[in-house]
Amino acid sequence: MSIYPGNRRNSGNPFGNWLAIIMMAVILIGSFFVLRGIFNLLYFLAPILLIATLIIDYKVVLNFIKQLGVLFTKNPLYGIGATALTFFLYPIVFVVLLFRAFTGKKLRKFQNPGDAEREGDFVEYEELDEEPLDLDEFGKVKEKNYDNYFNKER
Repeated sequence: MSIYPGNRRNSGNPFGNWLAIIMMAVILIGSFFVLRGIFNLLYFLAPILLIATLIIDYKVVLNFIKQLGVLFTKNPLYGIGATALTFFLYPIVFVVLLFRAFTGKKLRKFQNPGDAEREGDFVEYEELDEEPLDLDEFGKVKEKNYDNYFNKER
């Protein structure tokens, strides 16, 4: 059996792993306190988050309640569990519902770009020249002067 000088496993130091264990414990305890602080902040902000969700899109909250109802009818044990988790973890649930309301609003905005015209928002457009095309009897352009389209002297 060969012993390599760079191998730390065979270096004979019995306290080599203790530093790593202590650092891991410090990191875990620190992350626990940070997450507990965030969760306490969310507990205070939860009513505001729910009101914001209802203002943005109240249907998100109604759909969540309907989902819980469907879960009760399909599997009552899962329904009870989901309701209990919703009750105890309501700040996280309200953040998720607010996220769903925001994304649903943005998605509807991008899916219906024609609504901007009806609502009075300005729509970007480019004016085209009013030159009629010279078409033959089959509806195709007679002259193809593509070079004129790319001139910068317009």
